Formats: sequence, C-alpha cells, structure tokens
Amino acid sequence: MKYAVCVNQCVNRNTTPNYLMNTYLDVLCYRSKTLTDGTSPILLRLTRNRKRKYVSLGLSLDPKFWDFNKNAPKMSEESGYEK
Repeated sequence: MKYAVCVNQCVNRNTTPNYLMNTYLDVLCYRSKTLTDGTSPILLRLTRNRKRKYVSLGLSLDPKFWDFNKNAPKMSEESGYEK
C-alpha cells in the first residue's frame, strides 16, 4: 500500500505555495525483528524529501499472514480472512 499525501507550505493563503512536498506512507511488517511470541511488528514508514522515519503502530502479526511482495496482509482462507 502506498499513499501520497501532498502538504502545502505557504506563507499566505492568498498566494501560491512556495514549494510542494510529497509525503509517502507505507505499512510494513518488520520481519528483521521477531518478538518473543514469534510475531513481527507492523510499522508505518513515512518518506519525505528522501528521508525515512519509522513509527510503530503497536500491532504485531505472524509473518506467514503477510504478503511481502505486495506489502499487505494476505487475504486467503487459511489466514482467516474472507475475500
């Protein structure tokens, strides 16, 4: 999942913006860190001006329920979700 958020920075609302910044949001399953119960934390990655910041969502998920190619949860019968 990738979302683009445009943030306008301007001095006065009646003028045009001085510049336009794009911020991209991604939801990631961080499989490099495994918690004690065997799950991996879910992180939010914010990218703006080629700088990244990771924010934990406080959620964790078993990596077998995450599709790392699509970067989204698996939507299959074996994972317990309905299509």
